[in-house]
Amino acid sequence: MNKKFSTLLCASLLFSSAFTAQAQDLSGALKGGDATEMSKLGSTTPKGVYQLRTSDGDILTVNDKGEYKLVAPENLSDVKSSLWCVQITEAQDRGQQPIYDFVNKGQSAMLAINVPDGMKVNETTGALSVGESYGGWAFSSVYKEDLENNQTLYTYQEADNVLILLPAGDGIKAKKIKASEAENYPEALKFTLFNAGTYVLSAAEINAYLKENKNVLKFNPDANADVNPFSTTAFVAKGINSDTDHNFVYVTDKAKENSYLKVDTAANGVGTQFLKFGWTDVNAKGSEDALTSGEIANQHKFLFTYRPSGDSLFIQVQEARYLPEKRTENDYWKDMTQLSTVLYIMRLLAKEQIQLILCSLSCRTLLLRIVLLQLARNRLIHTLVLV
Repeated sequence: MNKKFSTLLCASLLFSSAFTAQAQDLSGALKGGDATEMSKLGSTTPKGVYQLRTSDGDILTVNDKGEYKLVAPENLSDVKSSLWCVQITEAQDRGQQPIYDFVNKGQSAMLAINVPDGMKVNETTGALSVGESYGGWAFSSVYKEDLENNQTLYTYQEADNVLILLPAGDGIKAKKIKASEAENYPEALKFTLFNAGTYVLSAAEINAYLKENKNVLKFNPDANADVNPFSTTAFVAKGINSDTDHNFVYVTDKAKENSYLKVDTAANGVGTQFLKFGWTDVNAKGSEDALTSGEIANQHKFLFTYRPSGDSLFIQVQEARYLPEKRTENDYWKDMTQLSTVLYIMRLLAKEQIQLILCSLSCRTLLLRIVLLQLARNRLIHTLVLV
């Protein structure tokens, strides 16, 4: 654990996301409130990114100045600053603990510290920033099938002495103590590894990502049966009230700013039934009020939900009207009162299995049930399933 640090490549850092959470949640939008403790990691190089939370619920972050900060979840303004890639080195000898390296996604920085030369036992540093001299941390003694919570983080400086992390206001500091005291040291911070939960994105956050990706999203596999507007049309998100609101947004054609995406009322006529996407030109005659008082105004509103630990982005339309299979010949879509909230998934990481997560209008949590589909390459990724 006593070592200098250079660059440690973390696979999760390769999938750069410019998403931050900067404003108060609106309409019950999630802001990491569904984060849960990790029960296991499975391997020495677990996929995904995680948060280190203290026993008081604060999250360990790295700010733009390289300072370590403890931030309450409701005050988190930059999600990436709170995300850590984890890499584990197996113990060489029986009885020794595995060594944990943590890499911050926001700053691409190792969890490592510098301390003054000649530091004596029971001496304490000031508030810490990212360093390079000491890292590689004792944390949970097991990780494959179980993961311990409320653990101290400490690293060896000498054979019998360790550096342990303590709170320092809204930051952290290190204290040099005897190794035998480390695991039960009363003043030490106790950390638990969490998945990061779910964050509703604002239009500004969506556009920050799109700007670096030619204003489209990438799917793997993508739709072959029909046009997927999120991957084939450069688009810009617009806040319904403000671009910083964490709420439903409009999706507009970047080349035609008056053209707004919608889930249409027409379904495909062949194969799996799904409602198609369409575009509304709000300058066209008869469509001037389509976004406000039109009969399908809410079918123009989309919710973008980000799950950092899985690097997954979900897109949900606020409302979809459809004709049920059992209907009379005089039924028409605009008269339907049976509505459905439809959720599409977009994976930023390549996956063979696509999750379609469905939620009815009466459901105000995002998750009602999960359907795992093994999609063939020629199947449409945004197939609509109504509940």
